[in-house]
Order: sequence, then C-alpha cells, then structure tokens
Amino acid sequence: MAVSVDFYAVLEIARDADDDTINAALKSKLRLWRKATNSPDLSTRQEAETWMARLREASDTLLDPQRRAAYDRELQTAGVAQPQTQQAAGEGTDWVARAREELGRGDYHSAAYSAREATHSIGNSAESWGLRSRANAGLGNLQDALYEARQATTIEANNPEYHFQLGMIFEKLAQFQDAINAYQVSMQLDPSAPQYMVAVANVMSDNGQLDDALDFIRQHLQRFQGAQIVFDYYATLLALKAESIPRYNGRGQYMITSKSEIEQMRPLIAEAMAHNRDPEMAKELDKISRFLDTSEEQVFSVPGDGWGQKALILASPILCIVIGAIIGLTVIGVLLAVAAGAGIYFTCWVPRYKANDRDDLRKGYLQGYIG
Repeated sequence: MAVSVDFYAVLEIARDADDDTINAALKSKLRLWRKATNSPDLSTRQEAETWMARLREASDTLLDPQRRAAYDRELQTAGVAQPQTQQAAGEGTDWVARAREELGRGDYHSAAYSAREATHSIGNSAESWGLRSRANAGLGNLQDALYEARQATTIEANNPEYHFQLGMIFEKLAQFQDAINAYQVSMQLDPSAPQYMVAVANVMSDNGQLDDALDFIRQHLQRFQGAQIVFDYYATLLALKAESIPRYNGRGQYMITSKSEIEQMRPLIAEAMAHNRDPEMAKELDKISRFLDTSEEQVFSVPGDGWGQKALILASPILCIVIGAIIGLTVIGVLLAVAAGAGIYFTCWVPRYKANDRDDLRKGYLQGYIG
C-alpha cells in the first residue's frame, strides 16, 4: 500500500539519513512553520498547523526504528500515493475560497488548480497571486512562487501578510537578507504582530547570527508580554545558544568536556525553561538538562593513549607487589601497590566530562577527523 506522504521529501533529506540529520531537519522546519501558526489569516494558520502535524508525524515515524523500517518498506515497494487533482466544478464556484481551504489542509496540487481558476475569475488581484504563490511554494516550485509573491506585494504593498509570504519563500531559497528585509516590511506595516519579529530572529539564527537573534528578540520581549510565541521562540534560541557552547560539536552532536561548559549552559537552559510553554520544546529542554546532570556523574575512566598505557596503569599495583617480591622487599611492594591503587582511584574515578575529554576517538569524530 502506497504511503500518503514522503516524509523524506517533506524534510528535504536523503532516505538513508541518520537520526541526527533527521532531528536537524525537523527543528529547522518546525522553526520555519511555527511562526505562521500565529498568522491572522485563517488559511495560512491552518496550513501552518497542517505542517506542524505532518512534522510531528514524520518525527514519530522516522525516529522510531521499527516504524521507520515498516514505512521504508512501503515507500520502497508501493511508493507515494498520487494526489487527486480536483477538476472544474460547476458554475458559480468560489475558487478563492476553495483554494484557501485546500491550502489550509496542505493539498497543494488541488490548490494550484483552484488558484489558477481564481485568477481567471477575479483577475489580476493580490489575493489570486498570493494563493498561487503559496500553492507553488508547497509544490517546491520556488521560483514561480517568488514571482507570484512579488506580484502580490506590488498590487497590495501595504498588506503585511503578502510580505510575510514573500519572506518565507526567500527563507526557503536561503536568500536570508532578502527574507529579513521582507519580514521587516511586515513589522513596519503591523508592529503589533509578533510573528513578523519572530521571523526576523529565526532567519538571523539560521544564518549563523545566533547572538544577534537573541539580542534582537530580547529588545522586543517587553512589548510582546502577552504573545507566548515570542517567549517560546526565545526559549528555542536560548537552547540553541546553550548547545553551541561545547567545544567538541559537530555532525548534529556535541560532547561536554569541561566544568566551564556546564556552568555556561545551565543558566541558559534554566531561563529557557522559565519562558517556554511549548510541550515539544519542554521535552527537548528537559533532555538537555538531564544530559548536563549525567555529564557531572562520576564514572571510571583510565587516562592514557591506547590500550597499552591504560593496561599498564591498571596493572601497576600488581606490578609493585611482584617487583617487591622479586627484590625481597615485599612489604614495600605492598605499600607501593596500595599507593598505586589509591592513585588509580583518584585518577580514574572522575566526572563524566573529564572522561569525555580523554576520549580522543570521539573528539576526532565530532570534529570530522574520523569517519
């Protein structure tokens, strides 16, 4: 039986992607669509909610090994169910309403047809261009969507939602400064709408300007006291900042190797927890907090380069006794063995972050030196 949605296509990742790649893509898509759930336009809001639900389903399916294996078998053998594009209805069909409803449920093929019909019925209007742009963006036809979004903003230059749509397309095209410019126009046209400010901060963070994004959103916290979307996104940025602190950080993973890293991360996670109300983000913050706790737990870790040195350190008490016995100084050998054992205890029974710092293979992997 064909699958209804290709989650790999939704996330824009390869079908053999590992969990780290899947998680990174999920977080990026969630940040892209979460801001649109606050849109004043019902159809845009419904479309964003459809995407959020689809992304949660992708997470549940692809991050569960058994469910993913079953899904992959169906995808490989039966493929993806082909959408049924709706054809012309009877006279008097409200193509605008129909396109908006189809966009709301993420049916982009049908919406593209209805949006074209809407253009024929209502002519060269910002709304018809905007609908066509959203449909093409959903189908991945981003250059067409960009042209159509620009047409909408030209016809209705004072409508913040059309500039917002234009910004989302620029964001998908990784034209980040253009996206920021479009979102800032939306902010100027409607300063009371929090989603436009969040959109600017999101692009900054995705474009490697995380500190700037945090500074930008902090400037607006007081003004948007009643807008939870702002504080949820602020919590997301704080978590991203915390996870950027560990020195050994790569391939979607990081490893804590010092007490200083923990001391820098904890206040950020605590502040994020205080502001966040999003259930999924709450789970992520709790996971990071528990990870910090485990990084301070005591574990047994032998220092040294290679198993030869490690084995020599562990065998040192026995060697002291043997050597003492050979040279006729058994008592001294035993005393030295006790001292060596104490030295091993204090050297090897260490916080996990110190054990991590001794793991050169893991550090090399995270830095990309080891495959």
